[in-house]
Amino acid sequence: MKLLGRAPVGVEIGPLRRRHLRQVMPIEAAAYPTSWSRSVFEGELDQVGSGSRHYLVARQAGEVVGYAGLWFVADPDGDQAHITNIVVAAASRRTGVAPRLMLALAREARRRPGVGWSLEGRAAREGA
Repeated sequence: MKLLGRAPVGVEIGPLRRRHLRQVMPIEAAAYPTSWSRSVFEGELDQVGSGSRHYLVARQAGEVVGYAGLWFVADPDGDQAHITNIVVAAASRRTGVAPRLMLALAREARRRPGVGWSLEGRAAREGA
């Protein structure tokens, strides 16, 4: 994976919590024409405790600059981890935040034995 610059100084990656959604929602709306609603995020976060979801937030100086998530699916051929989203605020793109989020998701997927993982991307999303 080619890193495009270094992550901004002081970027911290940690669990996404409901309190972060106030800052996540404008980033989500700017990134997608049909964005997730707050209730969709809340439903996803409700499932974190079951082990079927894992969501992270990237913060700098207390401000959310990105977020990412995994959805774990049991499969007879081997459990799968599907990346639900990796989104970085426009002002923080191309600074290394997305690769840091991706690596943190990879670490979580690797903690589970036999998990394969996937990410769907649109060809029109040049930056991705």
